[in-house]
Formats: sequence, structure tokens, C-alpha cells
Amino acid sequence: MAQGDVIVLGTRGEWYGSHPIDAIALCIAALNARLAEVADAD
Repeated sequence: MAQGDVIVLGTRGEWYGSHPIDAIALCIAALNARLAEVADAD
């Protein structure tokens, strides 16, 4: 599921190519979610 989310975020990043700030925000959100998963597993 996490990998699918990354693909969706990547697609949105391309969609918002004219708005790099949105793409950066999505990347940060993905990283935060990933960190939460790692912390949860630990």
C-alpha cells in the first residue's frame, strides 16, 4: 500500500509541475508518513 501511495504522490507531483511548492509539500507528507510507519514498526 505504501508503494502505491508513493506512485500516486509522484503522479500528483507531475500534475502540479507548474506549482513546485505543492510537489514539495506532497513529498514532505510522504516522508512523514514513511517515518511514522518506521516508528510504528519499531
